[in-house]
Amino acid sequence: MQNKVIIFGLFVLMLVGCSGKQNPIEVDVSVNPLETLIIDNPAPHRAVITRSTMWIVITPDNVDELVTGNVVLFGVVPDDYEDLALNLADLKRYILAQREIIVYYQNTITRLEESFKPKPEKIIEE
Repeated sequence: MQNKVIIFGLFVLMLVGCSGKQNPIEVDVSVNPLETLIIDNPAPHRAVITRSTMWIVITPDNVDELVTGNVVLFGVVPDDYEDLALNLADLKRYILAQREIIVYYQNTITRLEESFKPKPEKIIEE
């Protein structure tokens, strides 16, 4: 019986202790606007302008009329010429792929910049 009285007393003290006057905690809620996204989007470079090159095929039949004075000759065998053409094709493919990547990132940056612009508030008149 004495244990029941002690337990009941402790229970009452717990209830009374929780119901005392408490000061509410103030919570500061503030909204800070996002900073504007500043991304440097460089202007595209000017296109590469190639210079014309004259290729002359020298054969034993036309060597006397083409080779006069100070001439420097470069020779390429057909297999090496094919390798040269394949290298230029690979270079062109690589440049086009890089251009696609650059355009993708420029479009992504433009969309991000648009999403960070503040949207005008709608005014409803009655």
